[in-house]
Amino acid sequence: STGTGNLGLFVAGNSTFTLDIFDMGAPSGAQAGFDDTEICPSGFARPEIGAPCKSYRYEPDFILYFHASNYLVHVATNNDSLKAVVESFAAAVNRLIPPKESER
Repeated sequence: STGTGNLGLFVAGNSTFTLDIFDMGAPSGAQAGFDDTEICPSGFARPEIGAPCKSYRYEPDFILYFHASNYLVHVATNNDSLKAVVESFAAAVNRLIPPKESER
């Protein structure tokens, strides 16, 4: 089964951070969501976070998507000057996602 988990909206001063983790049911589902241009449009950067990743700067927002195992993950802030913080946080989240049994 698939599901959505909004793990939070964090506020620091005037900046907000959002983390959404979508269980896509299988790694192929996570890959399909990541490849869907309705979800992750073209015109992205590829920061190195340890997983396939796409990031977008829509001033003043910074948005990042990555997929790992059967999850599609969305991290965003309304303050694009915090790009490095979002990338570092995404890398930390990626390290916490266990591989599916079939990926080991």
